[in-house]
Amino acid sequence: IQRMLDAGEVTCTELCAYYLKRIEKFGGKDELNCVCVVNENALSEARASDGRGEKLPLRGCFVLVKDNVDIAGMPTTAGSVALANHIAREDASVIGMLKKLGAVILGKTNLTEFANFLTQGMPGGFSSLGGQVVSAFAKDKPVSGSSSGSAVAMSAGLCSFSVGTDTSFSVVGCAAENGVIGYKPPAGALPSRGIVPITKHFDSPGFFTKSMDDLRIVLSALFG
Repeated sequence: IQRMLDAGEVTCTELCAYYLKRIEKFGGKDELNCVCVVNENALSEARASDGRGEKLPLRGCFVLVKDNVDIAGMPTTAGSVALANHIAREDASVIGMLKKLGAVILGKTNLTEFANFLTQGMPGGFSSLGGQVVSAFAKDKPVSGSSSGSAVAMSAGLCSFSVGTDTSFSVVGCAAENGVIGYKPPAGALPSRGIVPITKHFDSPGFFTKSMDDLRIVLSALFG
């Protein structure tokens, strides 16, 4: 995609429109129920990226983010009806980093409520606000841990890469169950400010990609 952008074969605006159409078709409650809200400014941000023409490391990357990570002006609910009207005032640190590197945020993904530590026996991918996330492979297939919405969105090709969070196994477990690549950086390698916490000693943002090459691009941009 980045080679196509550099060659002028596609624009960020066209890519954004493509992903938004896929989200509309597959991401909602009647299908995979993995996307809970779309960034209404995504297209305008993509147009701005085209206008600048900067060759930033994550230019052309369109990202879906687990709904326990703050994005300024968008809801951060952790899947709970109790936080349905909570709007984030500023970006989580990791979101600010991604934006500076050229990524555009497409929206937020459903999750297991409060990242799975609400009650014993909590169904993976279920929340009181969002309902049940559905596997892209089969409706009765488990979607695993709390980052399931981000993993399913990646497996269905609704984004360039997606952001989850991992305290003990949510990113790597969801990746294994949904047929994508998942990476949790060592705790503390990326800042956790702006993420609804389970335990700050172990919480970490993590990433889902389609391939190891894509993951290398993301990590190289973030860590150099």
